[in-house]
Amino acid sequence: MQFSLPGLPELGNLDGERGAERIGKNFTADGGRPREQNHCRGIAWTYNEPSMWFEYTLDTAKLAKQNNLYTVYVTNGYLSPEALDMIGPYLDAWRVDIKGFSDKLYQNLAKITNWRGILETAQRAKQNGTCMWKW
Repeated sequence: MQFSLPGLPELGNLDGERGAERIGKNFTADGGRPREQNHCRGIAWTYNEPSMWFEYTLDTAKLAKQNNLYTVYVTNGYLSPEALDMIGPYLDAWRVDIKGFSDKLYQNLAKITNWRGILETAQRAKQNGTCMWKW
């Protein structure tokens, strides 16, 4: 699979190599310095639920921290406590998109019966010291 973004070097074929490791080579402080050239200060995972590609976001969050980049998760909050505990130390901000506060709404919208787990995950993130945005 070929990847190319304006202002970044060609990432080439990611087959056979973990994508985060390959991308991480382009975000190091030495070498081509694309993040400095493009004034990149951080990474935000948003618009697509980041927990759907959890391993990738965990790997890239670790690389981001190694390279002094901030990290932001914009999530629906439907994440296990174990997953939150794994990625939490590598996140600077966590934003949970809560759609409402009723069983009926979450059942109709997302077919989720235990939507209160989303609130529990948000509370756990706050207790663990992850910064939370509020809209």
